[in-house]
Amino acid sequence: FAPPVDFDCSDEECAEENVGQADAVYVEPVREQFWPGSAMETSMGSVTIGDTIPPELQKYARLEGDTLVIDAKGEQLPRLTITRDNVVIKNARVNARGSGQAAIEITGSHVKVQNSEITGGTRGILADGASDVTVDGNYLHDFDNVSGPDGHAIEYRGVKGGVISNNEITGTYKTDAINMLGSTNLKVMYNRIEVRLDEWSAAPLM
Repeated sequence: FAPPVDFDCSDEECAEENVGQADAVYVEPVREQFWPGSAMETSMGSVTIGDTIPPELQKYARLEGDTLVIDAKGEQLPRLTITRDNVVIKNARVNARGSGQAAIEITGSHVKVQNSEITGGTRGILADGASDVTVDGNYLHDFDNVSGPDGHAIEYRGVKGGVISNNEITGTYKTDAINMLGSTNLKVMYNRIEVRLDEWSAAPLM
């Protein structure tokens, strides 16, 4: 919630301009969410978005300038590795249960994951060494590594610049639900983190 605003006004004109602003009320942003949907399949394999578009994703893909947009329209996608720059994943459902890897792994820059449901895998979203990564409006829950030290819902590892916003995170964790160790210039805001921490050193946000 936004802190109260303090005004130091020494004249009547300043005071009149700021009447009522100190009593501003926090308004939660509108969340675009299509879930809950039907139960997801256990696994749909794994694909890499690199120089070419995997056949499994071509029906969802379009180019907007230099940006590849994958709009799944609420359908389930395979586990994703994104090595390409300028990619948007939206309205997707990803279940990486049993894969031994993150449900979505990002090493490309200028990547966005939006309005998607993500579950299974050792982690939810792992951005590793990338720049300008946005994770916004997603539902992340029930990961395979909840009994281990690396079962983050969102992990930014050495990321330079990005946004983590409007996400809903639930479940039990023995580690940090959102972890940003070694990352810089991030904005983290308006996330709903309703988790059970089953380890003394774990935190909702680190």
